Amino acid sequence: MMTEVRNRKLLSGIALVAALAVPVSAVQAGDTIKIGGLAPLSSPGSYQQGPELVLGLEWAVADVNAAGGVLGKQVELIVEDTQGRPPTGATVVEKLITRDKVVAVAGEYHSSVCKAEIEVFHQHGIPFVIGSCWSDSLTSAGYDEVFRTSVYSSKLAENMVAVMAANGIKKAASLVEDTDYGIGIAKNIENAIKKLNADIDFQYEVVEKTSKDFVPILLKYKTKVKPEVLIVAVTQPGGFLILKQAHEIRFAPTKETLYLDGTCTAQNDKVFWEAVKDAG
Repeated sequence: MMTEVRNRKLLSGIALVAALAVPVSAVQAGDTIKIGGLAPLSSPGSYQQGPELVLGLEWAVADVNAAGGVLGKQVELIVEDTQGRPPTGATVVEKLITRDKVVAVAGEYHSSVCKAEIEVFHQHGIPFVIGSCWSDSLTSAGYDEVFRTSVYSSKLAENMVAVMAANGIKKAASLVEDTDYGIGIAKNIENAIKKLNADIDFQYEVVEKTSKDFVPILLKYKTKVKPEVLIVAVTQPGGFLILKQAHEIRFAPTKETLYLDGTCTAQNDKVFWEAVKDAG
C-alpha cells in the first residue's frame, strides 16, 4: 500500500510540473500561481477515489511550495467537485478558467466527465493533465492542451488477456458499468483477445454503476455462464458491492472462479476493508 501511495504522489508531482509548463506572462499578474484540481467528491461520482486524487495534488503542491514555489511565487490549488457528471465537469472547468483564473488544471477520474472537460480546456487553450481517466479516446483528438499520466483501457485490456492466456483461462465474463470507461474495457478485451489470438470465450454485461443489488446477474453468471474469471469494471461504491455480493453467494473469488478487479479497488485500504469485509 505504501508503494501505491508513493507512486500516486510521484504521478501527481509529474502532473503538477507538466501543468506548470505555461508561459511566464500567464502567471505574472497574481500573488500566487493558481492551479485547478478536479475530482468526484460526491455521488453519483466515485467519491472514494476523488479524495485520493485531491490528496495527491495537495502533496505535490506542498512539495513545490516547500522548494520555493514557481517563478518566485507559491502555488495555490483550487479544487472542484465534478460529481461524476459530465455537465458538472464542464461547468466547473469554465468557472476555474474564467472566474478563478487558473493557469492549468490536473485530476479527474471518470472518462465520460473527462471527455466533456477536455473540450472546454481546448476552447480556452488551458493545459490539462488527466489524473485517472482511462478511455483511449481522450487523447485521440491530439489536442495540444491535453496530457495523460494514467494507463489507458486498450493497454489494460491487453494485460488482462495476456495474464489469462498465460494461466490457461478458457472462459471469462465481465460486469462493466454503463460509462465510457466500463464499456471501453469490455470492447478492448474483445479486441485484445483477437489481437493476441487468445483462446478465451468472453462475454460481458453492462450494469448501472449506481445499482445496489447485483445478485440477480451474479447468480446468472454463477449458474449458467460459469466463468473461470469474473472481471469487474465498475467504479466504487458499486464495485465494492459486486465483490461483497459475489462473495456472499459463494461465486467469486472461489476455487472455481477468480475475481479480477479492473478499477484498482484497494487504493484506500481502510475504505476497502470496511466496504467488503470478509469478501476481501
